[in-house]
Amino acid sequence: MATQTEKISIREEEIPLKTIKAIKFSILSPDVIRSMSVMEITTSETYDEAGRPMVGGLMDRRLGVVEPGARCETCGNPPISALGISVG
Repeated sequence: MATQTEKISIREEEIPLKTIKAIKFSILSPDVIRSMSVMEITTSETYDEAGRPMVGGLMDRRLGVVEPGARCETCGNPPISALGISVG
């Protein structure tokens, strides 16, 4: 049995507005960044001769992935939902 998706129409005036009272930005210290890291970049190479991401390189799959069908080796998520992974 097929189901239909009902389209809901909302006018802009019906959306409640919220006011942002403050935004705070800060910079993490090098020690904190290192403690959050999942790996260290050890080579400036991105891909090997076969076109695979180099382990320890800038495209190492532990840093997240961009290739369709690939999974992040740190969080296991696909490109659309992989976490932002830190490098130390």
